[in-house]
Amino acid sequence: MKYLAILVVLAALLVGCGGGQEARLVGTEGSVSVARDIATYQQLATLDLGSTFGKEQIRSFLETGALYLVPVGTHVRVIETTDDYSHIEITEGNHSGATGYVYAGDVQK
Repeated sequence: MKYLAILVVLAALLVGCGGGQEARLVGTEGSVSVARDIATYQQLATLDLGSTFGKEQIRSFLETGALYLVPVGTHVRVIETTDDYSHIEITEGNHSGATGYVYAGDVQK
């Protein structure tokens, strides 16, 4: 048990000090949508993107900065991954240093 606690602390330190797996963003379009926080990601995941409301919500997210677009191929550091999403830090380009949430399938390790 003691060793498990030490491993957990070391893992947390590594994440806080630039740990994490290097990866890049992938997709079929020219850019990937990155949600600034988990709440925005969760709202985005439930939107009907073909509906007028869905399109208006996306526009609102983009205008307020809750959602931003990052080019496919951009290098990122994966902070956390679930079956649904990846929490990333962008490591190059205009958004370098920013963190956000993307669909798990938009990240290639």
